[in-house]
Amino acid sequence: MVSWDAYFSDDDQLDAGDSPIADGLVDALGAGDSDTITLDTQWSAIAGDYCVIITLEADDDENPDNDTVASAALSATTARSSRVPTAITEPPPRPLPRRRTGCAASAT
Repeated sequence: MVSWDAYFSDDDQLDAGDSPIADGLVDALGAGDSDTITLDTQWSAIAGDYCVIITLEADDDENPDNDTVASAALSATTARSSRVPTAITEPPPRPLPRRRTGCAASAT
């Protein structure tokens, strides 16, 4: 078996600032064979260009220096805005009902 990890990166080099987004296992391949890894995932991003980096690891790998590959740049756009309130305003107070004061005068 071969384990793989996928990372979200702002460039094509794997480093400590890259975020893991998926991982898995695939069957081992023969010399010269290839396989496809499909990522069905979503992640948050600020609008810009990003890469997906895949690393592979196999116990019997004789050449581990060729086990990392980066995608071409993928463009991320802001699909929706987050609606987080920045201020809450109370409505103005309603005036109190007017109350009559005093007593009615009576003539005697």
